[in-house]
Amino acid sequence: MASEAEDFVSALQKQSDNLVKFKRMEGCTHGFDKRTTDGTEHAKAKKMAYEMAVEMLKS
Repeated sequence: MASEAEDFVSALQKQSDNLVKFKRMEGCTHGFDKRTTDGTEHAKAKKMAYEMAVEMLKS
């Protein structure tokens, strides 16, 4: 589904004046943020994803 999401983001960016952000979390599967172990790549990706969401909500 990642490639479909990337295509969708690309279409949104072309059709909108709004800022559209996208970050592929390499090596992560769907729901990767639900059960992470500290210090793992999934934990780092979860932290990054949540920080990105917080920044988007602030703006």
